Amino acid sequence: MRPELLFTLIIMCLPALSGQAQVEASYGNPDPITENRYTGVKGSAYLFDDWLPGKLYEFEGEVLKQNKINYNTHNGKVEVMDENGAITIINEILYHKVEMMEDTQTHTFANRLRPKDINYYKIIYQGDKLAFLERTTAEIDKGTSSEYNAYKQVGVFDKDTKHFILKDAQIEEVYRNKKKILEFFGSQELEQFVKQEKLKLNKDEDLVRALKYFETEIK
Repeated sequence: MRPELLFTLIIMCLPALSGQAQVEASYGNPDPITENRYTGVKGSAYLFDDWLPGKLYEFEGEVLKQNKINYNTHNGKVEVMDENGAITIINEILYHKVEMMEDTQTHTFANRLRPKDINYYKIIYQGDKLAFLERTTAEIDKGTSSEYNAYKQVGVFDKDTKHFILKDAQIEEVYRNKKKILEFFGSQELEQFVKQEKLKLNKDEDLVRALKYFETEIK
């Protein structure tokens, strides 16, 4: 084969090879897995009951649409499922934001909110100077189950949800109740606003209203 023809064929194949390598590298797990990895464990490791459509946002600006995405609370990873049911863990180093659409609501997850922090946090509120974050984790607690009058060891997913406030490049855990949140900000104006508007800070929409008020009217 003539050298110039061989060179042309190589150049033509590069985009396809690059695309394939990008997909494998971006997901970070060359061997797809299935939900059967949790056989024998009661409950679900996933944050959402259903796999949701959504988008993966690369640091370089590319946006990849996916039909089925979910957040695994046991390993702290975002995972995608293909049409054959195979699950792949995405590479959190390459994707700084993930969106999952549930009916009319969009759930946004982001990492690198602090340098070197690649953990994904669900964003409840994000403003110019602060953000309110949520993170759900799950451990497998061992227990016993009765079956045919015999007991056997089983596992149960034990989920725990914590909340954080990102402010001045620092993340601080806060209990999600009105008293603790108001104590964190230490603002009488905010406290008066919450009382006047009868806001319940355990509800996302009310919390967002309160934090928007704090950023725009007080700070």
